[in-house]
Amino acid sequence: MREIPKVIQSLCTSAPVAQQETIEKYFANNAYFIHPFCRTPSFDGSRVLIQYIYRWYKILSPRIELQIKSVGTSSTQSRIAGLAY
Repeated sequence: MREIPKVIQSLCTSAPVAQQETIEKYFANNAYFIHPFCRTPSFDGSRVLIQYIYRWYKILSPRIELQIKSVGTSSTQSRIAGLAY
């Protein structure tokens, strides 16, 4: 739980190399991504697509400031419920 803010900060505000390192460290090789505007299926190697999504996100929003006030998990699911920017 303590690492989640660091992961979110890295994904949203870091350079592409740091984003890639974060995804390789914290995402499963078959991770999937669900967002209202973009989603990926789960398949072997799908986190490469997730890297491109976060890279594209940085191009669209090059200067992001965020503050994480709390982190929570659900007892029925082991994923981050959502982010607000």
